Amino acid sequence: MKGGTLLDAAGMVFVAGYLLLLLAVGWWGRAASRERSLKDFYLAGHSLGLPVLFFTLYATQYSGNNLLGFAGAAYRSGFGFLVSVTFMMGVVAVYWLFAPGLHRLSRSRSYITPGDYIADRYGSRALAQALNLIFLITLSTYIITNLKAIGFVVELATQGAVSFSAGVIGLALIMVVYETLGGMRSVAWTDAIQGVLLFLGGLLVVAALGYHSNGFVDLIDKLKANRPEFWQAPDLSAQVRWVSVMLLVAFGAAVYPQALQRIFAAREAHVLRRALQWLVFMPLVTTLFAVIVGLSGAAIFPELTKLESESVSLRVIGHLRLAYPELAFLFVVFIAAVIAAIMSTVDSALLTISSIFTQDIYRPLRPHAGQHHLTSVGKLFSWLLMAGLVILAVDLPQTIWKLTQLKLELLIQAAPAILLGISQQRPSAKALLTGLAIGVSISIVLIFADDLGLDLSPRPLGVHAGLWGVTSNLLVVVAWRKLEQSVAS
Repeated sequence: MKGGTLLDAAGMVFVAGYLLLLLAVGWWGRAASRERSLKDFYLAGHSLGLPVLFFTLYATQYSGNNLLGFAGAAYRSGFGFLVSVTFMMGVVAVYWLFAPGLHRLSRSRSYITPGDYIADRYGSRALAQALNLIFLITLSTYIITNLKAIGFVVELATQGAVSFSAGVIGLALIMVVYETLGGMRSVAWTDAIQGVLLFLGGLLVVAALGYHSNGFVDLIDKLKANRPEFWQAPDLSAQVRWVSVMLLVAFGAAVYPQALQRIFAAREAHVLRRALQWLVFMPLVTTLFAVIVGLSGAAIFPELTKLESESVSLRVIGHLRLAYPELAFLFVVFIAAVIAAIMSTVDSALLTISSIFTQDIYRPLRPHAGQHHLTSVGKLFSWLLMAGLVILAVDLPQTIWKLTQLKLELLIQAAPAILLGISQQRPSAKALLTGLAIGVSISIVLIFADDLGLDLSPRPLGVHAGLWGVTSNLLVVVAWRKLEQSVAS
C-alpha cells in the first residue's frame, strides 16, 4: 500500500494508550466484582445497565468483519451489498422474537450458559451438549480467523514494524488478561469503549470521504464510468441470494451464544428492550458506513484483485491520509476502531467458551466443587485455550478461512431449539436432536460437496446450505411432533 505506514509514532502511542486503558478497565472490573461466583464472573451478576448492555451487544454484533469484510464485499458487489444493512437489522428483529422471554426465564431459573437454558427447557443434557458442540466449533474457528485478521491489520497498518505474529500474540495476551481479571464485567466495559471507537471510526472516515469527493458526487461519477455493472438492477437469482443471506444472517447471528449470555446479564427486562430499540438503528451508522467505504474504494482503486479488495478499507484510509496529512490522527481512530471491533468479538467468544467448559463440561464432573474453584478453573481454561488458538492462528495456512463458511450455516441449526424453548408448547428433545442431526449433516454435505467429490452446488437454487439444513431440521421437528400427538391420541 502506498503512502507509508498508517500508524506513525503518534498513532502507535495512541493505540498503545488505548490498549493500556483496556487493561485498566479489566482491573476495575475485578475490583467491582461482588463475589467469586460463576454468575458474577460470566454474567456480571446480572448488573448490565442500559449504556453498557447496548454497547456490548453492539460491539458483539459488529466484528472487524463489518469494517473490513463488508467493505471488501461492497467493493466487489456494488450497491447490491446494501442488503447487508437489511440483514443486520434482521438480527435485531429476531432478537425481539425470543430475547424478552429468554431474559425472564434466565432470571427465574438462574441460567449461566445457553446449555443451562436448553437442558432446563427440554430436560435433555444430550441436546444441550449437542448444541454446545456446535457453539464450540463455530466460536473456536471464529476466534482463530479473527486473530488472523488482527495480525494482518496490525502488520499492514504499521507496514511490518509490528509483525503478524507479534500482533496476534500481543493483542491476544491483552484480551486474555482483562477477560480473566473481571470476566463479563470487564469484557462488557471494554466492549463499551470499543463500541464507541467503532462508531466514531466509521463516522470520521465517511465524513472525510464525503468532503474529499464533493459530497460523494465525484465518487458516483467515477463509479458510473468505471463500474457500470453496479448500476444494473438485480436479476431473480440475485434477489433469491439476497433473501437467502438475510435469513441466514438474521437467524444465525441472533443465536450467537455470547449474545445469549448478554441477554441473561441484562439488569432488567425494560433495559434489554430499550437496548434492542437502540440497536436496530446501528446498521445505518455502521454497516452502511462500511458499504460506503467499499464503494468509495471501487471508485478510487478500480483494479484491485479479490484478495487486495479485502484490505480496501485500509487502502482508502491511506489515500485520505495522503490527501489530508493534518487529519492523520482521525484515521488513527479508524485503525483503533478496526482493532477494537476484532477484539470485542474475540474476548466475547473466549468468555463464552470458557463458561461452556466450566459450567456444562467440568462442573458435572465435579458437582461438589465450590464457586471459587470453578471460577479459577474457568480462568485457567481461558489462558490455555487462548494459547492454543494463537498457535493455530499463527501456524495454520489461509485455508482455515474455509471453516468460516460453517459458522452461520451451523449456528442457524441451533435456532429452532433456542427460539422454541421460550414456548409452553415446545417440541420434544428427541425431535430437536433428530432435526439438528439432519440439518447439520445436510449443511456440511452441501458446503463441502467439492471436497467430497459430489456433484452438488453449495447453494442449490441460490439458497444457502444452512437454510436447506434448517428447513429440513424444522420439517423433522414438525413431523415428529405430529407423530407424537397422533400416538398420544
